[in-house]
Amino acid sequence: MFGALLFTVFGCGRTVQHESAAEADLQAGFQVLETSCFSCHSPDGEAAMGIAPSLAAIKAAYGGKATSPELFRDYLAAFLQSPSTETSRMPEAMAQYGLMPKMSLSSEEVAAVATYLFYTPLEKKDWYAQHFSTEQERFRAPVEELPHLERGLKLAMATKAVLGKNLLQAIQAGGPEHAVDFCSTRAIVLTDSMGSQLRAGIKRVSDRNRNPANAVNAAELAYMQATRAHMVQGEKPLGQVQQHGDSVTGFYPIVMDALCLQCHGSRETDISPSTWNTIQARYPDDRAYGFALGELRGIWVVDMQQ
Repeated sequence: MFGALLFTVFGCGRTVQHESAAEADLQAGFQVLETSCFSCHSPDGEAAMGIAPSLAAIKAAYGGKATSPELFRDYLAAFLQSPSTETSRMPEAMAQYGLMPKMSLSSEEVAAVATYLFYTPLEKKDWYAQHFSTEQERFRAPVEELPHLERGLKLAMATKAVLGKNLLQAIQAGGPEHAVDFCSTRAIVLTDSMGSQLRAGIKRVSDRNRNPANAVNAAELAYMQATRAHMVQGEKPLGQVQQHGDSVTGFYPIVMDALCLQCHGSRETDISPSTWNTIQARYPDDRAYGFALGELRGIWVVDMQQ
């Protein structure tokens, strides 16, 4: 991935945009970042700090151009595949923002992100203002042209990014209790809004749901049961699509991470008494607790037209 050389110039007299990388690898990295990262990590290195460090700050912390592309990739992969104080190279950011949840990225996607960050000078002054819109036009894939399995996943992850950003803001503003309030009043509204924006039906459901509106139907339950059986055998949970006439429904796993434990983990070790009281006040029939790290908690359901 890091071996190919391609020098790209945008028009006569413009600066070199990417120092050395294959076009396909840059495109793959940009698409992962747009789907999973930009909503929290600004691609504008000069932007005011938000709910997470900018991508330019991350690039600098993990070595940037001061290291080799292979070492940069390895440092970044170590953290993204297992976020912890030991794998992080940004202790100040962890103190300010807390530990980010583990993202559901494959090793290939992590490598693509590393390629894009390493070879893109997004830390340079005015890079965002001069180049980012061009990057979007150049690298953004038309979602409608993707196979349904991949299309549904991108739509689900785009929605997850928006929900995750708002959830982190709620936690920073008032702790897990505030996050419970956010989920009860805004999560479904935001999910529906993203569905309208993306021209798809998008929802999150579970057989151990908190909100009654998030209960599974028979087909969704069958997918969850089959996915849990595969996970017990040590297999990675995968998405699935089902066709119904002119429409296609995609199912995608939601796996427990460290952030989710604060509201969905063990009552004895993960959920504080004040958070539990807030949950019970909002959801007296709640069943969405007692999950362990890495366990299947629910699924994304994405309805798409052919």
